[in-house]
Amino acid sequence: MTWELILQILTAVGTVGFGFLVTYFKTKGKLGALVTDMIAYAEEMYKDTTGEGGKKKELVIETLYEYVPVALKPFITKAFVENLVQQTFESIQEYAVKQLDKVVDKAIEKITKETVEIEK
Repeated sequence: MTWELILQILTAVGTVGFGFLVTYFKTKGKLGALVTDMIAYAEEMYKDTTGEGGKKKELVIETLYEYVPVALKPFITKAFVENLVQQTFESIQEYAVKQLDKVVDKAIEKITKETVEIEK
């Protein structure tokens, strides 16, 4: 084997590897964008029922996993998608709690001001 042949083989392997990486990150980005939409969809599907968190989560995971190209499924596993869904849900929940806290704080402030004005 000559150095030129070895270099050509390494270049080909590198190109294929780079192609897989690009596809991986492109798919991961699409999954991230879909997670929030799918969580909202699952919430809408089960809005009239209570205690269905497990079914909602499974619906989101299964639907999102279908978007993963077959070639990437060994790298983007269901466990990876489940983790992504859980992290996204926790982020959404944290944001909602912060927004709710702001609304409650404003309401308490308003009630306090009105109470002080009435007492005067």
